[in-house]
Amino acid sequence: MKYRIGDMAELLNISSDLIRYYEKCGAVRPGRTENNNYRVYTTIDFFTLEEILNYKQWDIGVREIGEMLEDDYSNKLVNCFSEYRRKLDHEMEYSVMKRRRADEKIWLEENSRMNIENFFVRKIPASYRYHFFNAKNDDYGVVFMADATRKMIFDGRNIVFTDPFIIFSETKEGEDEWFFSIEKSYADELHIPDSDDRILIPENCCLCTVIDMGEIGEFSDACTDSVIEYAGEHGYQITGRIGGRLISRGKNQGCFHRLMEIEAPIQER
Repeated sequence: MKYRIGDMAELLNISSDLIRYYEKCGAVRPGRTENNNYRVYTTIDFFTLEEILNYKQWDIGVREIGEMLEDDYSNKLVNCFSEYRRKLDHEMEYSVMKRRRADEKIWLEENSRMNIENFFVRKIPASYRYHFFNAKNDDYGVVFMADATRKMIFDGRNIVFTDPFIIFSETKEGEDEWFFSIEKSYADELHIPDSDDRILIPENCCLCTVIDMGEIGEFSDACTDSVIEYAGEHGYQITGRIGGRLISRGKNQGCFHRLMEIEAPIQER
């Protein structure tokens, strides 16, 4: 049975231009009519085009398909499928990480709303921090990051694992420091390279509370006073600088809210 290009395109649910492109790449070689005016396709060409459409879904390029079909077909096909399997493994690992991160985001958002001005103790996993500006309350300085760090943070695969994080000044007159924080386990799984501006923060047991930073201009580092007071009243010793993890920002019922988890490193009792 012989087919014209339009018939073959209709059978395979693709355009005639795409079939011509496959021919240009050498993946399919139709015959010609005696006067050489029309391409003529056979059932064997149908199978070839079906294979091309199939292999494309395995990230095998059209030119690569043409070369593969011409020589050393079996070995090349195994290599192509093996490479695709490696890509799938990486994507599956990334999807598992992202799902774990989604669970954390859900937990943080739901629990934070219920824990505003409540106090609790929890283990904070080890993390890496990247400094990006200083601020005093809601008066923010200029953003500064090394080019390599900026590109790494704002890479689409990495940014979903980062949190803006503040380290409060040890004095009321000093400036607070803002960082991007990423849990060490995520950074390791993402193979993020070491850099001079990366600070490793070990796992900490922290006394925590949640605050609403309020509208822009309302935030003050006085928000740490309550956790300091609570620690003193309940026999906790604060062992390091107090920080805050920005959880979410947005309007609820017409009011702008900024939820932050305050984290004070403590010695376990």
